[in-house]
Amino acid sequence: MSFGLLELLLQIGLAIHAYRTGRMNPWLWIILFLPGLGSLLYIILELGPELISGRAATKLKQNLVATVDPGREYRTLAREVEIAPTVQNRLRLADECMRLGRTEEAGQLYEACATGLHATDPTVLGGLARTRFANGDLPGARQALDALRTENPDWRPADVALLYARVLEGQGFTEEALAALRALAVTYPGEEARCRYAELLARTGRAAEARAEYGEIVRRVDLQGRIYRKLQQPWYDAAQRGIANHAPPAITQGR
Repeated sequence: MSFGLLELLLQIGLAIHAYRTGRMNPWLWIILFLPGLGSLLYIILELGPELISGRAATKLKQNLVATVDPGREYRTLAREVEIAPTVQNRLRLADECMRLGRTEEAGQLYEACATGLHATDPTVLGGLARTRFANGDLPGARQALDALRTENPDWRPADVALLYARVLEGQGFTEEALAALRALAVTYPGEEARCRYAELLARTGRAAEARAEYGEIVRRVDLQGRIYRKLQQPWYDAAQRGIANHAPPAITQGR
């Protein structure tokens, strides 16, 4: 395709955009009668501000801020809690604390939320379970998860089910954890549950079964393509290591 044709297609596209967004006068004429320059001006002056205020640009800005000043969002949310210590503000700060690895502070915030009408809130109970697990309090994590399952029987997100399986494993209920992870391996979005299932199989001496699960992870990720592989890279890498670490012994031929 020639450059001239590409430029013409760009002009047509921008002219249609100007017409549909009520910018026909004067942009339609500028785009059509100033080839190249008119299109460039429209992109800079009209599309640029739209892109800057768009979701992708907002996400990019947040990532840049987090890189340059990782504590900025925490300070902002902490100030909001100081001004108005509502449950919603505390939950937002708790999520940020978890992101920063401030698990003890996050736990205190969730504990403060788990009162009155919010004592059985699934978001609060799930947060309590996550922070207790992160802080090594396995009985406390299981207590929160049991309360969540009792008070909210229809609220069973996959991440809560995975956390419950990990708590069971941590408390030594290996067979129960294996059963939970086996079920999650085929329903959990992504490869984390299957990878944790394979790892537990390997730790319990079931190397052949573990190797099969690791191989299934590699196969699934390779089939899905580049974007899925990027999202699942940690589990894909773990599966590759698992295959290498649990390869069947080589058969040696006698003379």
